Amino acid sequence: MHLRTRPLLLGSICWALLSLLAVVGLAQAELTRLRDAFDTDARIAHRLLSQRAAQHDAVLATLNLLQPGADGSQPQQRLSAVYPQVLAVWQRGRGQAWPDADLQAADVQSRALGRAVPVRIDLVQGRCVLLQHGEPASHALRIDLRAMVPWSEWPISADGPQRVSLQSGGQAFVLQPGRGASDAAPWPYAFRKLLASPSQPFEVVVERGFGWADLPWGRMAAASALIAALLAAVAAWWLRGGASASPAAARKSCCAWARSPG
Repeated sequence: MHLRTRPLLLGSICWALLSLLAVVGLAQAELTRLRDAFDTDARIAHRLLSQRAAQHDAVLATLNLLQPGADGSQPQQRLSAVYPQVLAVWQRGRGQAWPDADLQAADVQSRALGRAVPVRIDLVQGRCVLLQHGEPASHALRIDLRAMVPWSEWPISADGPQRVSLQSGGQAFVLQPGRGASDAAPWPYAFRKLLASPSQPFEVVVERGFGWADLPWGRMAAASALIAALLAAVAAWWLRGGASASPAAARKSCCAWARSPG
């Protein structure tokens, strides 16, 4: 009985150790795959938002080159038909002053830097104002940050677990709330990167919490069962044949095999 129970005990220990290694390996591989996919989607989202930010800079630069229509019309006021994120366009003509001190200060700053600058950033309302100095006219845009997102190309599902936000100065504007709180998950993960436009100093933050439900439980259970089946087969072989002979006979057989030529 002792010879028969020892393989069972050893087999149980081997099954536990091998199953643990397999389960940990499969879990780690799945988390790595999920994180790589998360990182890819976050980088695409950042690139798309950076393209929109650069588009705002280009619109302001183009407006500064436009002249008022011959009939006195202002074609820039039709921008929202092409760019829905542009809520309003303001203009300061030559020799005029902005009616707002913040706009006037931003005009001076923009002239010194030679580029567009942010005037107001209100992440509570999801709005920001950009201004670029120009001659004969300077222009400012009021931007809707949510409409800034190119949803038709957006890589992150609206009902997915990722939380996407734009952050600046300690404030955050949430573009997508995500499902569940990432900070409460066992394995939280975050992507952070500034937009590629100095006029819009927003940090794109994508967060997701990886939890127990994300682990490949089916594959882990299958691997554990496969290891158990293999060890059971080895144990069955041992009990049928390997343990049927006495220890002395087994030693004699092994010695005879060792002395045999070839």
